Amino acid sequence: MTSPIGWLVKYLLHRHFAPFGQVPPRHGSTHLTDDRVLAVDWSTNRGAPGTEKTRNEDAARWGFLATKAGPVLLLALADGVTSSSCGFWASRVACAAGLRAMEEPARRAYDEDGPGVSTHRLSTVIEAGFTGADTALAGILNRLRSEPERYWSRQEEPHLATWRYVLARGQVMETTLCLAMIDPVGIIVGSVGDSLVALRRCRSGETCDVVIGAPDEGEHGTAALRGDDTYRIPPESFTRALYATQDYEGTAALVLATDGVARHADASSLLDALCDRRPRPDGWARQSIHDLKGRGAGEDNMTMIGVTVRRAALEETGCEAQQALR
Repeated sequence: MTSPIGWLVKYLLHRHFAPFGQVPPRHGSTHLTDDRVLAVDWSTNRGAPGTEKTRNEDAARWGFLATKAGPVLLLALADGVTSSSCGFWASRVACAAGLRAMEEPARRAYDEDGPGVSTHRLSTVIEAGFTGADTALAGILNRLRSEPERYWSRQEEPHLATWRYVLARGQVMETTLCLAMIDPVGIIVGSVGDSLVALRRCRSGETCDVVIGAPDEGEHGTAALRGDDTYRIPPESFTRALYATQDYEGTAALVLATDGVARHADASSLLDALCDRRPRPDGWARQSIHDLKGRGAGEDNMTMIGVTVRRAALEETGCEAQQALR
């Protein structure tokens, strides 16, 4: 049964954020032309049997943006904060609002500057996505505070008094968020929170890996978007300003994973497996999660997205690539 806040979020998602991107199914892989050009592989799992997680609070969304420089893949991955109320809904709002906020500035950047858009300008597009997600979360939080009784349900908080308390403290609708763009000449990623971001570039027989590590949890907890400036954690706890860019002439790979994976997986091993072209009946992401659970992981939700691409990929796929993900 959907809670009152669930109906509110579904209404807002349908009315304001649905036009761009799509939510992937639980498992799958997409080869936009063939497996030598561009491939996306993903999987999400609620966790091991008996886990305290009653819902999968991870969320993902992606879509292709048509620009004069060629199609640009936009990706979002979020994980609702466990200690916060309504994290399940927060992650979904953040992904949808983040990509929607990136859509227009990204199109303008590529239409005006072509494929060689500066790193600085692309960073402002990623920042626009974080701001859009944060603004959307803040709008929902303010609406909940204006009518706490209307939106309270035992599914989210067992007691009305507790619901009022967490609303006052801003401990509602909190989520991590990763945003990425893959354009005709490179990859750029930004992350707020404790998710894993790993990039690999292979060129002229040389391999270069870039890994964004998860920040340690301190007295203020996990860095996250909260939509409430009053109780925002100190700026030094954020990775919002941390961007990773790689120009690639050969091939490149990108791994995004929530902390349920990040706590147990080795980034280099994940990249090795993603770049390995040997057939996997269940796909790279689903098999990787299965292997991690076999080694004792699974106390948390687990979601992974992997992208492999060579430079010609987005230039060659054009409208075919956009149609493949619709």
